[in-house]
Amino acid sequence: VSEPSDESIISKPTAPKTISQDYKLTFLSSLLNVASCDGDIAEAEMQTIMAYIQREGLSESDLLRVMTNPASIPHTVPSDANLRIQHIRDVVALSMVDGRFHPKEYALCKEIARGLGFRPEVIDMIRQDLNKQIGANI
Repeated sequence: VSEPSDESIISKPTAPKTISQDYKLTFLSSLLNVASCDGDIAEAEMQTIMAYIQREGLSESDLLRVMTNPASIPHTVPSDANLRIQHIRDVVALSMVDGRFHPKEYALCKEIARGLGFRPEVIDMIRQDLNKQIGANI
């Protein structure tokens, strides 16, 4: 898996052509893991996850499967760099949606970044970019 440039990671990626169902479930699993790792899924986090489910064409039964049987979800890392960039940006954005970036969320985002083939430092770059976009300091 090739590593995209730092600039491409903080800029909004272009949409990939096709996304496998296995990858969509991997993405949903990442979102749920990040939202719950601080011990609580905030309402804003759940609303964001539901928006991602709709965006990805997933169903509530997919959500239930990921929540009740996470071991059944394949760990798929796409070769498409834009898809991997979108994944890590979405995970970081979800971590910030409740107005705070919990240390456990931060650590898990770094782990997800490594799993997607990025250096963990990209989390800080994405966080800064998202803060700049929304005029916040989360």
